[in-house]
Amino acid sequence: MFTTLAASATLASVDFGSTVTGGTRTVTTFVLKLIGFLIFLLVGYFIAKVIAKVLDKVLEKVGFEEAVEKAPAKQALSKSRDEIALPVPGHGPVSDLGGALADRDHVRDLA
Repeated sequence: MFTTLAASATLASVDFGSTVTGGTRTVTTFVLKLIGFLIFLLVGYFIAKVIAKVLDKVLEKVGFEEAVEKAPAKQALSKSRDEIALPVPGHGPVSDLGGALADRDHVRDLA
C-alpha cells in the first residue's frame, strides 16, 4: 500500500507539460537550424557555380586553354593521365640531396 502511494506521489510531482514543451522546443530549434544550414549550403552552391562560370569565361578570353596546349607541361600531363603522383615525405630531390649530404662516403665520392 505504501509503495503504491509513493509511486503515485512521484508520478504526480512530474510536470509532463514542461517536459513536452522542452522537447518540442528542442526539436523546433533543431529543424530551424537544419533549414538554415540547407539554405546556407544552397546559396554557397549557387555562388560557386556563378564564380565558376565567370572564371571560365575570363580564362577563355585570355586564351588559357591554348597556352596550356602549347606548354611543355601538357605533354608531361598527357603521359601521366592515368597516374596520380602525390608527394611522399622522404622521397624526392630534396630528400635525396639531404641523404647524399648526410652520407659521408657519398660526399667523398663527389669531391
